[in-house]
Amino acid sequence: MSYIYLPECRSTNSEALRLIEEQGVSEGTYVYTDCQTAGRGQMNTRWEAAPGLNITASLILRPVFLPPSQQFMLSIVAALGVYDFAVDYLQNEGLYIKWANDLLYQGRKLSGILVQCVLQQGIKAAVVGVGFNVNQAHFESPGAVSLHQITGRFYNLTPLHERLRQCLLQRYEQLRRGEMEALQQNYLQRLWRLHQPASYRDKQGIFEGIIRGIDPYGRLIVEHVARAKAHLYNIKEIEFL
Repeated sequence: MSYIYLPECRSTNSEALRLIEEQGVSEGTYVYTDCQTAGRGQMNTRWEAAPGLNITASLILRPVFLPPSQQFMLSIVAALGVYDFAVDYLQNEGLYIKWANDLLYQGRKLSGILVQCVLQQGIKAAVVGVGFNVNQAHFESPGAVSLHQITGRFYNLTPLHERLRQCLLQRYEQLRRGEMEALQQNYLQRLWRLHQPASYRDKQGIFEGIIRGIDPYGRLIVEHVARAKAHLYNIKEIEFL
């Protein structure tokens, strides 16, 4: 059961989590839909995707070998897998991973990723949800972009689903082989704004900062220029301006 197609669902991640609990589906199962009515991103933010035009899918993994303290490695695997997939159709010039799990093309959002773990005396399972803008021509958000808008082409989604699953599993196999350092370095090499001064906002207000990397728990390390001091941020604790 490698592929499960749903004509419509609220969220492929929700369906994948249900399948894990109810049916014990195997690792590598890929759940996808043409119409996701309640897609979401990090911290329950809404994911915009017109029906039948984009990739909305979730990959089920069983990373029982990975300690819960290292679960951010799954986000690294997912981001790199989606990056590899995008490079097949675009030049990698202008293509970056935005911490933690967005893929940007020339500063606009091409893809979003949501990784959810099922914890039960360790990591019982994980779901990698991917929304990737493919054929959509217009977005409510001016910060979004699609493959069609970039290349002028329309794409058959079926081979794209197959290739995305392959790219994600290839990066996951790296993790299974214990190649964590290589994965982390690959992630940092593609990280948007790494070592570049830029404006950010946290609970203290707007500041000039420089991203210096991520810590072992996936928190963003940002050096405050005015204070010459680094701070650690969890998701939604810092805003990119």
